[in-house]
Amino acid sequence: MQTVTWNTFRYRNSFDPNYNFDTPQLATGFTCKVDAQRAIMFKVERNRRDGTPSSTGISIGFKQGF
Repeated sequence: MQTVTWNTFRYRNSFDPNYNFDTPQLATGFTCKVDAQRAIMFKVERNRRDGTPSSTGISIGFKQGF
């Protein structure tokens, strides 16, 4: 069994606007389900703070169920 999932967007901010926590993140990623217990994940993200880019990240992961 092999299933591929594509995640396309994420946006985050605070629930209380008084905290001034507005750090949008644009991200895309793929998850490839190898079998019922295992999956391989890949994600690329770009963060912004106060209107300017603050960081770029790449994540690669492996998930093992029990």
